[in-house]
Amino acid sequence: MGEEPLPTKADSIPAPADSYERLDADDDPTEPIPPFGTPGAPASPPPPPPISLPSPTGTARPDETDQVAKSKGRKAHQTKGGGGNRKKGCGGCFTALVFLFMLVLALAGWFFYLGYYSLTSKGFVMEYLGPEARQEVAPESPTLFVGGTLQYTAPQTGVEVAFTADTASLSGYFSEKVYFRGRSLRLEKDCVLSKGLDVWAIEFVSDGATLDGELSGRIINQVVTTPAK
Repeated sequence: MGEEPLPTKADSIPAPADSYERLDADDDPTEPIPPFGTPGAPASPPPPPPISLPSPTGTARPDETDQVAKSKGRKAHQTKGGGGNRKKGCGGCFTALVFLFMLVLALAGWFFYLGYYSLTSKGFVMEYLGPEARQEVAPESPTLFVGGTLQYTAPQTGVEVAFTADTASLSGYFSEKVYFRGRSLRLEKDCVLSKGLDVWAIEFVSDGATLDGELSGRIINQVVTTPAK
């Protein structure tokens, strides 16, 4: 078998005018076309321009899609791995709760000392009267009365007495010192304190009572009415 003849210009497919060189009038149509890249051969067609592929959303270019994906990846890493943009916990709230708890404990210990230990250490005997009580008989030894709302109406008391209550009202004659620890203390008009009163209360009301001794302690709101002579 013989060799196949090389294609001629007459047999070749005409190319677009902007891609190949024009044939001159002197060109021989029977002359073989030199291979591309050799002297005298027509210029090779230019490569096609790059085509921008649409993103999954159909709007952004691939490079923009990559940037969005990288940005989301960084945010996810900061959220899971503790990045710099993660919000801090409420450490101040925990500190405030601890401080409040310690303050409550301190106040409870302070009231325990003033209302119980400081008096029982002096020989007072504690007697619990209940949430609401009325005491009409004076004790024979120093006594600490504990309750919610107390009324002490013994006509005459010859020993030291103490009261730890939310509210208390006292009447009668007291020949020894009286102590009170609580929210509100009221001295009735016929109450006479000959040896003084030590009171730690938010409110202290004296409705014309007679206080011959010293008034000591801590009082936030005090209302005293001078007895009529």
